[in-house]
Amino acid sequence: MSRLFPFFAPLALIALSAGCDRCSRGDGPSASPAPSGSNTPPAAQAPTPRAIDAVGLDACTLGHRGILLDLGDSSTRARYGTHVASRSTPETLEREGATWTRFREKGSTLQFVALERDFGDLADPAADSFVEARVRGGVAKSISVYLNGKPVGIWKLAKGETRVVIASASSDLVTAGANELLLRFNGVPKASVGEPYAEIDWIRIGRGKPEAGDSNYAAPTRHDVTANATLGGIARRALSLRAPGFVRCTGWLPQGGTAQAFAGISGPGEAELRLSLLGDRTGKIAERTFSARSGAWEKAELPLGDLGRPPPGTVGAFQVEVVRATPGARVLLGDPGVLAPPQPEDAPAPHGRGVVLVVFGQLQPKSLALYGGPLALPELGALGARGVVFEAHRATSTLSHAALAAMISGRTGRANNVNDFDARLPHSVTTIADVARQAGVVSAMFTANPLTSATFGFDRGWGTFVAHGPEENTLATRVFDEASEWIEAHKSDRFLVVVHARGGHPPWDITAEELKGLDPPGYAGSIDPKHAAELLSKARHSPPAIRFGDADRARVWALYSHAVLAHDAALGRLMTTLRRTGRDLDTTLFVTGDLSVDEVGHSGQHVPFGEGEAPEEPLLSVPLILVPPGGVAGGKRVKLPTADIDLATSMANALDLSPSSYFRGVDIYRTLTGALPDAGRPLLATAGTKYALRTGNFILRGSDRREDLCDILIEPACITDVSSTHPLATEALERTLFSILHEPGESPIPREPAVIDPHSSAPSALKAWGR
Repeated sequence: MSRLFPFFAPLALIALSAGCDRCSRGDGPSASPAPSGSNTPPAAQAPTPRAIDAVGLDACTLGHRGILLDLGDSSTRARYGTHVASRSTPETLEREGATWTRFREKGSTLQFVALERDFGDLADPAADSFVEARVRGGVAKSISVYLNGKPVGIWKLAKGETRVVIASASSDLVTAGANELLLRFNGVPKASVGEPYAEIDWIRIGRGKPEAGDSNYAAPTRHDVTANATLGGIARRALSLRAPGFVRCTGWLPQGGTAQAFAGISGPGEAELRLSLLGDRTGKIAERTFSARSGAWEKAELPLGDLGRPPPGTVGAFQVEVVRATPGARVLLGDPGVLAPPQPEDAPAPHGRGVVLVVFGQLQPKSLALYGGPLALPELGALGARGVVFEAHRATSTLSHAALAAMISGRTGRANNVNDFDARLPHSVTTIADVARQAGVVSAMFTANPLTSATFGFDRGWGTFVAHGPEENTLATRVFDEASEWIEAHKSDRFLVVVHARGGHPPWDITAEELKGLDPPGYAGSIDPKHAAELLSKARHSPPAIRFGDADRARVWALYSHAVLAHDAALGRLMTTLRRTGRDLDTTLFVTGDLSVDEVGHSGQHVPFGEGEAPEEPLLSVPLILVPPGGVAGGKRVKLPTADIDLATSMANALDLSPSSYFRGVDIYRTLTGALPDAGRPLLATAGTKYALRTGNFILRGSDRREDLCDILIEPACITDVSSTHPLATEALERTLFSILHEPGESPIPREPAVIDPHSSAPSALKAWGR
């Protein structure tokens, strides 16, 4: 039988380096200052941002003599089912002063993470497992309980009766790390359609042989433990716990942050507590014990210090345990959580009278010299030398129109319901064009991508809208020249210009003479620049029918490089216009890509230049260069994570406009000082039912059928599933994903389908694009 101790390996290097500012003087990370009982009210100051707020409990697990699942609480709702994407918010109701979950299906699965310390220091690690619950009977006669696929026992039910029930196993069934609890409802009459099978208030997973209806057990539900407490004249938000008990919250542990808790006793008594920072595989990152006494707050801190590896932080857990206390004493934990490190002052965002956003189609950063690749783009390189290069910029979709929708609306394609090939940008979505129009800023959009044409809803809000499809007998770079002409005509105005270029996406423009000199020499294969997108699409959807050799692939990448160089030259002409009109001095320029190209095909796709594929890092990693007015940034490089949803807010601020409350991104100019965002910022990318949530170096990928976790620090190719060895990180990312998928107060935007008029040019444009 797997026991819990092997889950934590011996303290690794990360634990030795994850300490405090005193470690250089010989103190280890767990040697923190003695607890101070200072009751002097803190001076009034702005509250320090929290990376983890334990009082909120939304990312936390509570325990008392075992692990508690409070089924009516939001912190537990993310645990239902085996895959996050298919989890639904359960039906809850208020009854007898508690929030209950009502079950109407014959089976329900809950996930939870267990650590050895969850059962208390005095618990026997060889004791048998039991599962206890407070239930109210419905039409089901009983509930069969399983832990990790093995039977624990049966809970007997009585309709309409509330009781505490216990099922005890004959061995320890709780495993190290991730666990699964399965409930099967038995004896449901066929005639009871629609009636609830049962209702459950809470479930406890413990060890030993408790008696049925244990009257000494007090379930630490949210209603029971949250309070505002005052000790020594100081009021704090608090959690009230009994011994042995704990609160553990998973999330991002930022480098330079501080874990803290204030502890005290309500009434007479004393207690011993343990404050810990935990990581997968490494076990304790840092730990210290401290005491609590009656009538005063005792403060305990654990500085995170330098965690000793990139990114600056890690996904882990903050935990406070009440190891032992005076019998009957309630221990109060005031403001427990992890404080973010001190934030530097924001860089003042340079305002101007113009903004230009240039979006290259399918531009691969690793192929560009600006990002260490072989392809030198003179104009883009010059902009990088004058501006800011973002090294961790990410798209939120593998659909080009969803990515552009995110840039101009500040919300992901999923949030906008532009999450499939046939969806158009809904009329209810607020865009940067709407904000500019309301402020009297003239605007224009020029696109060479048929997925961002009027057919797909991208024409609304702009003062000028021009679209060219790939079926037209015009150069793909024409949109740059038309944008230049428009700027020339509006050189005295405040303006906003968006250029969505074809970039590296086929079909490719090239003359017969240029084609002769293209690699590989003497090529006689089937790759035709004009019809390449159609051919690649057929190969993508019928892999056995069409195969490409090394010569074909070499020709595809040669054509890609030729097209990107041509677009770079067109970007240079646009910059010349800005300089000639003097508008480069008051215009902010953003140059990025809609999505990248994955020539390897980690998702099993062997044909590049596709859209709508699984959202994996090679496809989501896109370049971003920001050039402020006058180009004064001097080639600064930013490693903090940014995303396409940040551009709407950034463009609004660059024009000195108030960003719409609809926009969800941050101003990327703030990253110049490291103020925002941090390395643990969660970024979600989707395509249809497929998703990829990235936090720091961890990526949770999946769909409604499968799910895995990868660590790109261990394996940049992100192939191996590490969820079994990283249960804390898995739990943290699953909870984050669930909160995004079920964000409260968000009204879903109705999906609007794109209507393809068969008598227009749209069908031929989409065919030439490879649709």
